[in-house]
Amino acid sequence: MPWSWSSSSHAELPLLSVKGYASDEMEHNYRRAKELSQEHSGSVHQFRAIRGLWVFHLVRGQLANARGLAENLLALAHPRAKLGSTD
Repeated sequence: MPWSWSSSSHAELPLLSVKGYASDEMEHNYRRAKELSQEHSGSVHQFRAIRGLWVFHLVRGQLANARGLAENLLALAHPRAKLGSTD
């Protein structure tokens, strides 16, 4: 199977290059991607959307928002943590 960019990657890179991580447009795109990925909770797409929002808030200095998103990312990366598993 040949390698290809996902549709979100096509839109993300040019906008990121021109506007930067802290632009309102990037926030809008990542927020929309997060909404669309809610149907597939725990997916790579959801992780990428939340990570994009995390970077947006981090670069803007909105650290409380960035921390909440970082906690979401950690929960997605370690799904057993949500269940309170100790092993």
